[in-house]
Amino acid sequence: MKHQVLETFRVKTSQGELELQTGQVITLPEDKAISLIEAGKVRPVSESMLEQYKAFIQWLKTYQMTIEDIKRNDIELYDSILSAVENTDMAFYDENLQGFLEGIHSVKQLYLQVMEKVLNNEK
Repeated sequence: MKHQVLETFRVKTSQGELELQTGQVITLPEDKAISLIEAGKVRPVSESMLEQYKAFIQWLKTYQMTIEDIKRNDIELYDSILSAVENTDMAFYDENLQGFLEGIHSVKQLYLQVMEKVLNNEK
């Protein structure tokens, strides 16, 4: 299972001492992960993703445009958003935190493009 390092710390490995950096994503066996989670040094990547997903949903709620509104206004951007969402989902299932964050960023940027287009058309 993949975990995100919450604070920089050192670990001893078969190759010697290794410093793990804040934000780094590492793969740990469950027995090792438990003690590091309890010590507040790491957390499962899925928790980091959930936190980012909740913030993204809150961001979306600030706008009153549904996916159907987007589809009516710009079918190409609609298709791009669907593709970005699919890539974000794949990153989630692969526990790819960086890919997940990039996917959310892409969806936001595409959403803002649609919003800009709608506002320009209303002028």
